[in-house]
Amino acid sequence: MSDASKAQSAHFGAFELNRQTLVLTRGGHPIRLAPQPLKLLLLLADSQGRLLRREEIREHLWPDQTVEFDQGLAHCLRKLRSALNDSAKNPRYIETVPRLGLRFLESVEQRTAVEPDSPTAKRTLLMPALLFGFALVLAVLTLAWRSQAFTPVANSTSVGTVTIAASDSEEPALLSLQQAVADRIPEVVQGLISGPWKATVTITRRAESSRPRLVTRLEISGSPSISLDVDVPEMVPPERIARDVANELSALLHRRKREAELGSPQPAQGGAREVTVTLEE
Repeated sequence: MSDASKAQSAHFGAFELNRQTLVLTRGGHPIRLAPQPLKLLLLLADSQGRLLRREEIREHLWPDQTVEFDQGLAHCLRKLRSALNDSAKNPRYIETVPRLGLRFLESVEQRTAVEPDSPTAKRTLLMPALLFGFALVLAVLTLAWRSQAFTPVANSTSVGTVTIAASDSEEPALLSLQQAVADRIPEVVQGLISGPWKATVTITRRAESSRPRLVTRLEISGSPSISLDVDVPEMVPPERIARDVANELSALLHRRKREAELGSPQPAQGGAREVTVTLEE
């Protein structure tokens, strides 16, 4: 068999499938799926883009012929497409080739578990101690700053979380946009925020507009929050929108940093700086 059988997990898009535990995660969060759909997903991920014929799927998933194959396969596909936010008409992950089989379209990175006696594994043993020491430093910094007003410090250490809020939309492009924005936020705030922060990325729709809106809210301990409201344009790649949102957020944080350095009056704690961003298509 290929090197895929030696790997511990398969990574594709925003997803990771652990072949040892048969657990699918997105951004570190587990997605509930029955074993049979997960086995089919693993089989597809290991196929490396080749056509996976119906006979091969039957042999691996239903060798005893105790279930109706077409019905069982259709059920697994529905569950997988729902979990992956995939579409049968315009697939990103799983393509159905009528009367022949299935093909996995996304590129897959197979990651191999570290051997116990390897140098990498030995270095890994040191990580708990290092992380404990790092956590101790962060705790001291947090205690020192929690009662002070917001003062951005270059190259400072910040601790924060990014939450992708639940959305009514099941459109893959909008879900990808949320993930792309969330991925950029930690890099943007690095060196510009000292102390705890929390970011939330939400997709919503307003009654007067048919377009979805992307709302990125950054809450900073001891300082007014920042909220970016973006009318999501059509035909613009999610990565470009995420880049523009990140640039706007960075500009706001740099402006606040300059104001703090000059001693300019800061907005009252608990307030918010609301910014509406218009992107050109």
